Amino acid sequence: LKAQPTDTVQGKRNALLMALLLDHGARISEVISLKGDDIDISNRTVTFHRTKTNRIDTHLLTADSYQAAVNYLALVKPEPGKSIWIGINKGGSISGTFGKLAAQKTVKSLGREIGIEISAHDCRHYYATAAHRAGSSSIDIMRAGGWTSPAMLSRYIETDQIQNANIRLE
Repeated sequence: LKAQPTDTVQGKRNALLMALLLDHGARISEVISLKGDDIDISNRTVTFHRTKTNRIDTHLLTADSYQAAVNYLALVKPEPGKSIWIGINKGGSISGTFGKLAAQKTVKSLGREIGIEISAHDCRHYYATAAHRAGSSSIDIMRAGGWTSPAMLSRYIETDQIQNANIRLE
């Protein structure tokens, strides 16, 4: 899903969209609300404004997110305080804005192109599960994903087929 064509504005935009959703566990509303000064290429950071939990969180960009941000932002050159997202019509030309509904439809469409049914929200489940399986602590995952309680996070982590797979006794 992150491997989008980088020879078009749309491909560059979609690569950044998917990298932010999959690699940072952000809500679609947090990704779509990003402004020109929320991604700092020189420091390799992105700042999410989490209106649902009334927090502002800064993440180090993953390698994929950083490269996608470099590719896309160099092309669109967003102004501080203005949305980084641009709409693109079916003909491929820039047309207005790219809002939450359009982003959700884009995620579904990109999934269907590779034969899976996925929503933007599914990306949060993927992030939590992947981070957990890689050995990240629940507290760290909770903070990075913007969840306010371990109970809420536990709803996002997919259950392992082997229930004791992550238990360490030695």
